Order: sequence, then structure tokens, then C-alpha cells
Amino acid sequence: MTFPHPVGYYGLQLSESTENLICSLSYDELADLIFDLASHLSTDLRESQFFAMHMQLVKWFEDEIDAFSTKNKIALLRWLAERLAWLKSQEKANDAQS
Repeated sequence: MTFPHPVGYYGLQLSESTENLICSLSYDELADLIFDLASHLSTDLRESQFFAMHMQLVKWFEDEIDAFSTKNKIALLRWLAERLAWLKSQEKANDAQS
């Protein structure tokens, strides 16, 4: 089964390279990215530039996310969380088959 909701499902306009980078992240890396983005969206950090604190990501990736409006950052957060849930379901399915 492929991932059920592509990035466009939430109306996001990510570059192909950014979408590919996100889709290549492991469960733990994706969870870290969600934490970093949620922290960025907090009241204290909203005015600062987005950066992935827990990961070594390329600058162009952080710049693309930083250019998003708050609405689009929240949409990205929703998509990342849904992808994380999907990765977990795949992990459980693989464990059941073992």
C-alpha cells in the first residue's frame, strides 16, 4: 500500500526535492521534524527562522519551510503527522507478518 494522502491533499505546494526528502525520513526522523516544526509555531519562536534542531537537514529545505505562511506550516504539520501515523501502521503490519 502506498501512502494514502499525497502532500497536495492539504493544498501544499512543496518542491519535488522537499517532498522526496520528507518521504525518505525514518519514523524517528519524522517525529523529530514534527517536534521542530511545532516548536517553531509556538508563540515564542514564530517570528524566528525555521530550522530543524534535532536533525541535520539541508539549508534549502529549511528555507522552503520558512517561506511558508503559518497556515501552510500548520498544513505541513498535519501532513507530517498523518505520514508518521502511516509509518507506524506499516511497522505494525510488518511486525504482524514476522
